[in-house]
Amino acid sequence: MLSTAYIPTGAPQLGSSVREAVIDEFRRIGIGFQSVGETKYKTADEIRVSTETLSDDGDLAGWSLEGDTAYILEAFLTFSCASATPDVKWIFQYSNAPQGNSNYQYSAAQNDVITKASYSITTGTAVDIPIGAVGSDGNAAVHIVGTIRSNATTGGTVDFQWAQNTDNANQMSLEAGSWIRITKLGAA
Repeated sequence: MLSTAYIPTGAPQLGSSVREAVIDEFRRIGIGFQSVGETKYKTADEIRVSTETLSDDGDLAGWSLEGDTAYILEAFLTFSCASATPDVKWIFQYSNAPQGNSNYQYSAAQNDVITKASYSITTGTAVDIPIGAVGSDGNAAVHIVGTIRSNATTGGTVDFQWAQNTDNANQMSLEAGSWIRITKLGAA
């Protein structure tokens, strides 16, 4: 990511309109001056047992959004369970009613079938993913890509929450190495 410091500000031969044109051209060709995004990742497995109550993940929650701003949401999550139940459910919990949509896809339990679906950020409905374990290799890899447009007046917050889909004594894990990135694009 380039900084505007690479473009001279006081050079007599480079007027402010030329400087702005250079910055605009860099943005047009995909070299931006915005933040590269904030990535949160898990350094250890997190376990949920006997609960279907959604709660914040210990590592993947706690973003702040600026008002009237567009963001990209990306994630790669790996859930595991040694049993065909309890499956998993997850949600991105937003304050202050943002807008946007995301798509997610997952592959579960040594299955090369990839399931794809859309997820409305506005409705805030939890997503249920059946892990469908096979022996001790019950897992699901989830890839999420989407956009968020924050509330015009107050940006708000984003928290990733998850739980077992069915209350069950078999432990469900969100594995180390799972990550979520939110990148600011600019004014919505």
